[in-house]
Amino acid sequence: MSPTVVPLRPGVDGSRSGMAVDFRARIALGGFDPHFSAAAAGVANLPGLLGQVENGAHRARILEEAFAVAVELLDVTSDSAGLDRAALLLAFCEQIYRGGAEVLNGSVGDACDFAADGQAFADGLDERSLADLRSLMETNHEQLEEWIELMSDGERFEPNPSFAGSDLVGGADGDWLIGDVLVDAKAYNKLTAPTLRGFLRQLLGYVMLDVDDALGIRRVGIWLPRQSRTATWSLDLLLGGDPDVMLPSLRAGFQRAAGGAQIAVRVPVSQRRKDQLLSDNPHTPGYMLKHFADGEDADLRFRVGRNIATPEVVVRQLAGDRLARVREGVAKNERAPYDVLDELSRDRSIGVRRAVAANRGAPRTLLKALTSNSDRTVQRTATANDGVARLDSPNSSQPYRPVSDRDEGALDTQWFADFLRRTSGSNFYWDRELPIPEASKRWATMTGRSVDRPAWISQGLPKQVRADLLREGRPKWIRRSIARDWPAEDSDARYRFLSDADPEIRWDALQRSVDLPQDALGPLLTELAGDRRRRVQFRTDGDDRPQWQRSTTPSQHDHLVLMVVAAHPSTPLASIRVLTQHKSIDVVAALITNPSVPAENVPALIARLRFSRSVDARERVASSEMLPAVAADALVEDKNGGVRAALAGNHAAPPRALLRLAEDPDFAVRLAVLENASTPAALAASVAPPLLEASANLELLMTLNAIKGRVDVTLPAEMLSDALNRLSKSRLRDPDLRIVSARDPRTAAPTLERLAKSVDEDVRSAVASNPTASSALIEKLASDQDPSVRTAAAKSAAAEVSVLVSLAHDDDTRVRANAASNPALPSRVLAELLADDSLFVRMAASENPATLAEDIQRAEETRKSSSATTERSLAELHEMAASTRAEIRIRVAYEPRTPPDILKFLAGDRRSANVRRAVAANPNTAPEILRSLADDTDDEVRHAVAFNEATPAGLLLELADRSVDLAILVALNPDAPTEVLAGLAHDSDPLIGHVAREAQTSRSLEPASDSGGEITPQLG
Repeated sequence: MSPTVVPLRPGVDGSRSGMAVDFRARIALGGFDPHFSAAAAGVANLPGLLGQVENGAHRARILEEAFAVAVELLDVTSDSAGLDRAALLLAFCEQIYRGGAEVLNGSVGDACDFAADGQAFADGLDERSLADLRSLMETNHEQLEEWIELMSDGERFEPNPSFAGSDLVGGADGDWLIGDVLVDAKAYNKLTAPTLRGFLRQLLGYVMLDVDDALGIRRVGIWLPRQSRTATWSLDLLLGGDPDVMLPSLRAGFQRAAGGAQIAVRVPVSQRRKDQLLSDNPHTPGYMLKHFADGEDADLRFRVGRNIATPEVVVRQLAGDRLARVREGVAKNERAPYDVLDELSRDRSIGVRRAVAANRGAPRTLLKALTSNSDRTVQRTATANDGVARLDSPNSSQPYRPVSDRDEGALDTQWFADFLRRTSGSNFYWDRELPIPEASKRWATMTGRSVDRPAWISQGLPKQVRADLLREGRPKWIRRSIARDWPAEDSDARYRFLSDADPEIRWDALQRSVDLPQDALGPLLTELAGDRRRRVQFRTDGDDRPQWQRSTTPSQHDHLVLMVVAAHPSTPLASIRVLTQHKSIDVVAALITNPSVPAENVPALIARLRFSRSVDARERVASSEMLPAVAADALVEDKNGGVRAALAGNHAAPPRALLRLAEDPDFAVRLAVLENASTPAALAASVAPPLLEASANLELLMTLNAIKGRVDVTLPAEMLSDALNRLSKSRLRDPDLRIVSARDPRTAAPTLERLAKSVDEDVRSAVASNPTASSALIEKLASDQDPSVRTAAAKSAAAEVSVLVSLAHDDDTRVRANAASNPALPSRVLAELLADDSLFVRMAASENPATLAEDIQRAEETRKSSSATTERSLAELHEMAASTRAEIRIRVAYEPRTPPDILKFLAGDRRSANVRRAVAANPNTAPEILRSLADDTDDEVRHAVAFNEATPAGLLLELADRSVDLAILVALNPDAPTEVLAGLAHDSDPLIGHVAREAQTSRSLEPASDSGGEITPQLG
């Protein structure tokens, strides 16, 4: 057991300390966003705890403000003391998330009581806790630096990785993932073997929750900051075998068992840090790299050695360096000469040989030789290396590749799935824009460039394009998606699908054909009805997955196919008569809904159904659109309320059945009658009043919602307001029925006035948002002490002008923004808000239809003039570009005034793809830099180049020739030159040709500008 190196200091809260060091480590590793943390979740939970906490409103306000102080510290400081303070403040907030009211009633609440505001709370943090955190960070400095170095080497880093199966255990996420290692931080003062075993079991549980293996976890690690120790274990060791083989079945078993956009202030950066960045950057001139290679700093020599832009003479020089660390850098260089790699493959250092084995630019003959190396890790690394061809020089011009060589691998990506979903007319808000990188969207917002999805995309793909995507060899998921969305009326296509090589396409086609009976289907249905082996083959032939990956057994396949055959109207009568004798009640239920079953056979089938124990089968019949009237008459008397409710909600239920069900003793049944659009208005109107009078809490809410959905049913206003008054007095808080009543426009004025006096600001906010609230009530709520209430009041159409003017000058940004969006606000006040300090307020005012166009133009000109006087100095931008924090470098990449030399430098950022994405989307990036980024290994970087308005026509054509995704994005680029679209419109790929032709006819084109010039990066 490792000894404790940093013992918990007396008087320091151990739990809070652990959370603080966890936050602090994430901050150090980079990419941390406090708004998506457990601390933010704790702050979000505060409003729901006030009724359970003494002095709750004050304590909640202090913690909300303390969280804001922490966010500000993270934005404006890079010194250790400030970041430590921010981490400790976030830990207080996370304690609320973990412990709720109990924590807020305890020491955290006591600390809040002594503070006047969040800043005072931050200033008064316990110095012992801060000293404890500083000790932990200093003691673990080397471990953190090691992780940071791994990231700089290109290892993947994911903070707070989430798992596809986290819902199985009520939610879970890890601490961070580096490479293939899932790491959990545990700041425990004392450790025992059982405790460590528990940690390990927790990590293995996380591995099981990664049910789709999206994270590719192959090792787990525990970071013990108080012991200054990190222990890692491979899954091979923990599972006792190959994880690729064992994980799928283990995970399956686990599932079953579980049942403003503002650049930051100047950050001082050391000269050594600048030298490190330049040594790594492929855009650094050769003479600079030679200078670093000749220096005494081994770390700089290592970085120069691995830099693919390092001149060959320098690479050879460093390959003979006395330090193995430097030679390892050369061994990592994917453009190192073959003879150099060959020499290093026999290096005395295992690390150097391992680096050669991992080098994707190494020749295959060399990799094959290394598979016999004396060191097993070298053997395994060489075996795993796929030997991808070496990269080209970042500034070289690639010859155009003919279209026949286009990489279609992009079809089998999430990007193409997103694009295909948009062609199906998806109306999810995230599908209403073009499928472009976030960086491109952000630059489009800044430059006024539209990224809205054109109407022609959502209208679907032409038949010839869909047919091409259905070709053999296309990814299975694409073929299945196209076949599933193919118009069911196309009988020729349906017959082809029924004999497709893919069992899922055959199965989908068979199920869809139930609604389109045709005699031509008879032979297939007869065959399936009479042969169990054929039914199993129909569902499994062509499934190339190993048996252990299949979740359905042959018997289940047989049963499901037989149910569809029994329900199919095209099944021949002879087969139907045989099936009526089948013992399966599911087959019986399917036959009852088949209109081709002779009428004389139906009563016997219904009798078997009524006396069966299968509630599911009876519910299926009761809810079927093909429900026979005789079956409905029988199921009206079913003993199971769920069956009767299914019948009551069925649009195909006959009126006589609905009439009987309207008197059912079960609330759910009568409610379903009311909700059923087929229920006559008179019958619905007779059902509603008794339901209103007899129900309470959620049942009353469901009744009110059902009445709201029946526009053909009119009830007395007094009856509805009385029900809402009763609802407003409910003690149910999840959902909070007071809030539901307060928002409902049918709620009477006396009830709203009573709710407006609630101690709960959420209830008062709901009243303020009610469109029927009186102007007098809105005026009262507009002076509420809680900003969320004033925010709601500011949007009310009932607010008097004088009230709106007052709210437009509120201290709270949200209040002013809502007031700025209210059309009743006078234009003179809107003109003032166009100059507000907050971007959100200015945007709201500019989008208000009452705002005068000349006021918007005047405000924009004033802002441009003002920004010119506050332009950051070139030296400051150089400093920020060299920051260790990726978010600061990203902000520089998004700054419109960043000069070309800094953009060129940021284009070579090794550690953050997000930085390179921002540069690739930047319309100010020079063409030669865009050309280098076009060869980036990150998909979104290349996508951003393809969509950039500044990308030259030649490069756009070259990108379009590389892969399908790039060709589509080039065609969607609103600034692609006419000649580019004209060429793509005649592309041999039907999909690309279609996109280009539609783009030609849907928008006017302007040639993109093409500028050049060699740039030399300078830092400091």
